[in-house]
Amino acid sequence: MLRDEKTRERIKPFSDMLKAMRQRLNLTQRKMSDELGVVERTVRAIENLETEPSLETQNKIKKKYQEVFG
Repeated sequence: MLRDEKTRERIKPFSDMLKAMRQRLNLTQRKMSDELGVVERTVRAIENLETEPSLETQNKIKKKYQEVFG
């Protein structure tokens, strides 16, 4: 888990959005990770505030699920 509370607070909105979007699309963490081309641990760690998503991962998510972003 991220030790820096400010970092956790900063990434929490993205983490919450990712989890809500995944659930809305009825995807498991494994299925979402497969669709994004990342390891399952990446999706799980972002949702659990254990890691900050890289810019590359954020862009993959936005590109893949752009219809959800509007």
